[in-house]
Amino acid sequence: MRTEYAGAEPARPQLQFGILGPLTVRLNGRSLPLGPLKQQQVLAMLLCRANSLTSVDTLIDTLWGDEPPRTARKNLQVYVACLRKLLGSDGKGDRLIHRHGGYLLHATADELDLLDFQHRVSHARDVTDPADLVAELGAALGLWRGGLLDGLTAAPLIGCEAQRLTVKYLGVFEDWAEAELALGHATRVVERISELAEAHPFRERLRQLEMTALYRADRRAEALSVFDELRQALARELGLRPSPASERLYRAVLGSEPATRPARTPAKAERPTVVLPPGLGDFTGRTAPLTEIERLMGPDQSRIALISGTVGIGKTSLAVHAARLAERAFPDGRIFVNARTEHGASRSSQSVLQDLMRFAGLAVPDGCDGDELGNRWQRWLIDHQVLMVLDDVCDSAVLRAVLPLSGASMVLATTRHRLAGVEYAARVEVWPLRPSEAVAMLGSIIGAARVAAAAPAAEQIVHAVELSPLAVRTVGDKLSVLPHLPLAELAARLQDPDEVLSEISTPHSSLRSRLAAGLRDLTEYERSALQRLGSIATPWFTQLQAVTALSEVPGRVQRLLESLIEANAVTTPTAEVTAHAAVYEMSRLLRCYLRELPAG
Repeated sequence: MRTEYAGAEPARPQLQFGILGPLTVRLNGRSLPLGPLKQQQVLAMLLCRANSLTSVDTLIDTLWGDEPPRTARKNLQVYVACLRKLLGSDGKGDRLIHRHGGYLLHATADELDLLDFQHRVSHARDVTDPADLVAELGAALGLWRGGLLDGLTAAPLIGCEAQRLTVKYLGVFEDWAEAELALGHATRVVERISELAEAHPFRERLRQLEMTALYRADRRAEALSVFDELRQALARELGLRPSPASERLYRAVLGSEPATRPARTPAKAERPTVVLPPGLGDFTGRTAPLTEIERLMGPDQSRIALISGTVGIGKTSLAVHAARLAERAFPDGRIFVNARTEHGASRSSQSVLQDLMRFAGLAVPDGCDGDELGNRWQRWLIDHQVLMVLDDVCDSAVLRAVLPLSGASMVLATTRHRLAGVEYAARVEVWPLRPSEAVAMLGSIIGAARVAAAAPAAEQIVHAVELSPLAVRTVGDKLSVLPHLPLAELAARLQDPDEVLSEISTPHSSLRSRLAAGLRDLTEYERSALQRLGSIATPWFTQLQAVTALSEVPGRVQRLLESLIEANAVTTPTAEVTAHAAVYEMSRLLRCYLRELPAG
């Protein structure tokens, strides 16, 4: 029995909302009565859009459709008043508020299972080890209780919300299944996928994963029957044929081709291969680079695209998003390989080739050297069409080793460096978000209504973090779990150069650690020189100012600046200009980090 001491602050009542199944509200573990059906529908709609404004008209449409009674608004006010009384019992009076012609219900990831699900999936995007990815996605999927909003989906708008959430669930389940198959756990996938695939018979990616899992579990006949069911369902209901990717998989299973054989478990010393990590639910903008990457995927285009930019600019997110959009262009698969070890060192060409060959189902004989592995990989590529996403490349030798010499395969390589000397490479530069894109991203994380209510502060926040997607996402995550924190207050904190990096930090993401990783590839001389350049009073400086700060001869300073440009540590105008007249720039956030370091 717990003793309450005099003067101790009483425990705050804890509300728990559940919509990933039947609608539930619990207070300190005890279920609360939710009232009549229409009151439950109001609550369900507000929870589906938690932390975002839902207009009165939308709520009326939810409850009565095209035939609302004359008393609709009054009735809605009664339902809201009852919900306020019900939810106000946790001591939080601003839980459900009226604003700008609508209602907004505040909740955090600790309180609402949908937000918890979204947070876990968002966290999984940073995971590259398949075992950790399986654990993260499995935990997210475990929040679903079945019977999504059971009994409330007769209202068309709630039905649409339930369908939207179901599509999200299916995408995460498919990502989980891919990661399990990458680990060789076909039986686990088979045990969970069949019922889900039967409930969604036209979802081809789900059916493809079911076929692959059955085949790898030595159930070839059942794998073939899955394709036959898919073919008949598409023809009967939609008058369509299966996609080329499904047909190729069917032929591979029918002929027992190696493309569907189980992959061997990678060595623990390396970061293993993942077949595309989850995409970002808040991916925003990037129309121009996406269009350029799509063009490069066309026939007779470059077989390698270098996606370069500074730390946290969104290179990996862009590459993964582009790869996910390219499923039909690469029917033999899309594969994600981290080009660095756990400790940030560049992986060897031989190590990366071994990962690729495991993906292809090719044997990796003991003692096989890099040249022989490369030859075997190139022979396999001749008859296959795959997209390789090589993340965080710092050694051009790795790219040359895996670059397709023939066939229609392609490499998307992300890099913090410009990697001069990579033959036949098309270059895609990734720049900061546009202000409107950065604000939209922030709104997708914390709710558009909260951003709209403090638009000037939101603008200040995204500019203070230099329109960096990583930084916007990090401060957005912080605001999402601190719904009481005014945006204006955070905007003011971000102006302090001594505290800004601490503010762009959550338990799962830290800009400071990413900036530190971005300096690892520099030589000791380059790091020391960068620190001294960071001490210049303004973010902009000329070569003459650099010569003064470094106490070096102009020729050596020019070569140093060129090295730092290649490493994306400083930037310079894109137009041609002589070196002595160029104006160089260093990120404010990088300058703040450099000033934290001990003098070099």
